[in-house]
Amino acid sequence: MGEAILCRLVTGLIYYLLLADFLQEENITPGTLILLALILTRCKEKPRQFLGTTLLFSASAIGEPSATIFLIDSALKNKRLDSPLYTAPFAHLRTLAAPPHSNIEAMVLLGKIYKSQGEKGMALQLFRQAASIKTSSTQDGMDSHLSLPGEGVASALVHMGIILEDQGNKSDAKDAFRKAALEHDDPTGYYHLARMEEELSETQRTYLLKSAASGNLNAAVSLGEMHQIRARFPNEFGSATKERQMAKEWHYLSALAGKTDSMLHLIIMFTQEDKMQSALKWMEMAESSPRENVAKAIKELREDLESGKLRENIKNGKYDRELKR
Repeated sequence: MGEAILCRLVTGLIYYLLLADFLQEENITPGTLILLALILTRCKEKPRQFLGTTLLFSASAIGEPSATIFLIDSALKNKRLDSPLYTAPFAHLRTLAAPPHSNIEAMVLLGKIYKSQGEKGMALQLFRQAASIKTSSTQDGMDSHLSLPGEGVASALVHMGIILEDQGNKSDAKDAFRKAALEHDDPTGYYHLARMEEELSETQRTYLLKSAASGNLNAAVSLGEMHQIRARFPNEFGSATKERQMAKEWHYLSALAGKTDSMLHLIIMFTQEDKMQSALKWMEMAESSPRENVAKAIKELREDLESGKLRENIKNGKYDRELKR
């Protein structure tokens, strides 16, 4: 039996039980369904994962916003929005994003969908609307297992800023990033705000630190790169050894989390220090990266290593462009 048919059958059963007051009598709320569903979707067994997903469809069918948003967000990430399975949840998402609901999380997600489809004007409009809404602890008075609405506002501001920056409106983009960072303490907002500050400035470093300390790996990579550059100018920034050590620490952090940009930087730094065993370790880890530009850089690094030209080419700056330094 196909996945879509099974989903419809279980969804229909749950919906019928709700209408028959069975779920209410047993004190089974939509929130309970979602909690159970999230537990099941994290199981290793496929049947349990399927049941968890089906429960999310059921909760969405009876109007639970967080189930709908979870399903559509997953479909967007996995490029499955065109599947008939998501027709009803997507229709519910549009309802949630429109007045009188104006659910911020739904508006941001719908904006991301429009952006992914190239409809940047419509996306920007939704992000603006979401960012302008004054939030409360809950929306629509319904059970929700999503993040706090304030985080939705910050996300809307960040997405809005990215589109404005792409359009060349750097002033308004920076204002959006600043509001996300300083008013909502959003790590991604701090990261994008840092990008727009003066290179190597203390303000830029402070914003990157705030973002990286909250787990933003892109900020950690950028901090590592910043300290690498500062190490080249000891008269201006102090001890080159200290700067290189700080660069390594940030690159270690992000490389261990899977950021191949930092793996490449560690290869470069260990080669410069003549620690080839450590350089080879990170080279082997980075070779599994699916990113095309990383694969190209690693191939060149490997070829230069085998020909004995790696240290010389690093000194001559051959890899600066690939590493975006």
